[in-house]
Amino acid sequence: MIDKYRATFDEIQQDKKDFYEQGGGRESKPPEANYNKIAKMWSIFNEIQNGDNFDDYIIADNNKLERYLVPWSPPPAKVAILGTGTGREVVMAKSLGYDAVGTTFGKENPSFAKWKFDLDLDYVDNNTLPYPDKSFDVVCAFQVFEHCWAPHFFLIECNRILKEGGLLILEWPTFIGTTVYHDYMDAKSINNLHHMCCWTPAQGHVITHKCNFEEPEVFIGGHNPLVSQEGRTCPVGCAYVNEDDPAFYSNVNAGDIILSARRRPDSQMPDYVRRIHQIGG
Repeated sequence: MIDKYRATFDEIQQDKKDFYEQGGGRESKPPEANYNKIAKMWSIFNEIQNGDNFDDYIIADNNKLERYLVPWSPPPAKVAILGTGTGREVVMAKSLGYDAVGTTFGKENPSFAKWKFDLDLDYVDNNTLPYPDKSFDVVCAFQVFEHCWAPHFFLIECNRILKEGGLLILEWPTFIGTTVYHDYMDAKSINNLHHMCCWTPAQGHVITHKCNFEEPEVFIGGHNPLVSQEGRTCPVGCAYVNEDDPAFYSNVNAGDIILSARRRPDSQMPDYVRRIHQIGG
């Protein structure tokens, strides 16, 4: 007796052909899913990512806005800064002439921002942003991407609120930092999911490209360039990398990873992105 589960490639192709010719493939309803359970799971992940109730960050000379935002999209521009902690980056962006808003996840951050800066932050999940379609010229997310358990959801939502041709700027840590050794994923701990994944430059490039962004460019802080930097505005202290540089595929690098990309025109939008956009804000 011949085992029915054994098959060659040609036999599989023939079975598929015979199946459809005999009326197979009629199932049209979606698979069963417990969306109430998914919502509860999502809520738990939100609690994990909330981190400290209070997230304040140093703003000094040569900060992220000066290194990334100003050279790539000078003011005035309408900017959303996602995961801004207590809002110091939003206050600085406004002082530079940007029309800026910010989101935050720490429970005490909104009240601190109001107390310290008279600033209203949006205390929201960055996968469901409260902004209309095509609202912003730039979306920035510094040290946020590594917290995303659903990176495609996050990037498509960033894409939704950007104008056509609008700029996305991401910064996230490498897995292992080599300038000063540090494990940014806390790999030995089974109780820490705060950093979900520190993506390689190549992974960030591919995921972003699939979420309706074009011309992604990736840079690494403190990296010795191995490919031409000509014609690019590289952030201070960073080097452009691509598939010709082994660091493009590595999660062990000298410094943070920075990515910039532009939102594609609606005419070039993949169908699955369009369907998610139609859900709205």
